[in-house]
Amino acid sequence: MAIFNGRSYTLADFLPWSYTEIWDQFWNDVLVELGLRAAAVGAAVVATSSTNSVAIGTGVKTLTVETGKGFVPGMWVVATDAANSANSLTGSVTSYNTGTGALVLSVPTGGTTGSGTPTAWTVGLGGKLGPVGPAGNDGLMAAATDAETAAGVLTTKAVTPASAVATFFKLAGGTLTGWLRTAAGSAATPGLQVGEAGTGLYLVSAGVVAFVTGAAVEAWRVLATGAVLFGKAVRGQIVALTWASTVTIDANQGNYFSVTLAGATTFANPTNLTAGQPITIIAKQDGTGSRTASWGSYWKFPNGTAPTLSTAAGKTDRIVGHVVSATEIHALAVKGF
Repeated sequence: MAIFNGRSYTLADFLPWSYTEIWDQFWNDVLVELGLRAAAVGAAVVATSSTNSVAIGTGVKTLTVETGKGFVPGMWVVATDAANSANSLTGSVTSYNTGTGALVLSVPTGGTTGSGTPTAWTVGLGGKLGPVGPAGNDGLMAAATDAETAAGVLTTKAVTPASAVATFFKLAGGTLTGWLRTAAGSAATPGLQVGEAGTGLYLVSAGVVAFVTGAAVEAWRVLATGAVLFGKAVRGQIVALTWASTVTIDANQGNYFSVTLAGATTFANPTNLTAGQPITIIAKQDGTGSRTASWGSYWKFPNGTAPTLSTAAGKTDRIVGHVVSATEIHALAVKGF
C-alpha cells in the first residue's frame, strides 16, 4: 500500500479493469505529494535556530545560525522569538556564510511584530511581504485613573503617532466624575488650548481668566467679581425679518432686527425676552412709503405715546429698546435716516 496526498492506494487499484477510473486522481495525488515533500525538504535545508540577541526593528539584522544551511540571497526568511511567538522578523537574505553561520537579513517596513530584544530565535522559510495597506481609524482614548480624576489633574499621555498628544479623563454616564485642572498658562501659551496652539484660556491672576486667539490677542476676560471685559469690538448680527402685517420678533435670535415695511405693520409682543437685553428694530419704508406701525403692549414709549414713523419712501427709522422684564421693553424712536 502507498499513500499519496493522504489517499491510500493498493495493487488492486491498478488492475486492468479498475485503474482507468482512478488514473487522473492518482497522478494528481502524486504531484501534490511530491510538492509537499519537496517543500518539507526545502524547509529542512534552512530550518535552524539562533542564540544571539537581536532587537526587533527594520533594517539590517544579523543572526548567527547553524553552518552548512541552504540560505541564498533573495530568499525570504522569518525569525521568531523562541520565548514569545508574538515577536518576529521577516526579511530577505542579503548574505549567508556557510562556514560561520552569519545570516544577514534586510527587514522592510511591515516586517516586524512585537518588540524587545529576543536572545533566542527559530528561523525558517518565509514569504515575501505584500504592500502595506491603508492606515485604520484612530482607536478610543484611554481613561484617566480614579486617582487622577479625584485629584482634578488633567492628564496628557503620548499616543501613536508619537507627535500626537491626547487628553484623557474619566466619564461616568456622560458626566465628569471630578474636576479638571490645567496649567495656568500665559497669553502666548494658554493653559487650556482649543483646536490650535496659542488659542484658548489662561489664568491671568487669581480668579481672572482670559481668552486669547492664536496671535496672543486677548478677546475677553472674566474678572474675579464675575464682570466681563472685552478687549476687542463686540459685533451683533442684524437679523433680517420677513415683512408681514404682524411681525413677532424672537429675542433669542439676536439684538438687532431689520425689516422693510410693505404695508401697515403691527409689531407684536416679542417672545423669549430676557431682562437686560438690548433690542433694536431698523424699520425702512418701501418704495411707496407712508407705511404705519402699531405696537404690542410690551412696548413702552416715553409718556406713553407711540412714535409716528417717517413717511417718505425709502426712509429708515430705528426703534431702540431695552428689556426691563419679560413683559416690558422701554423704547424710543430715532427717525429720518
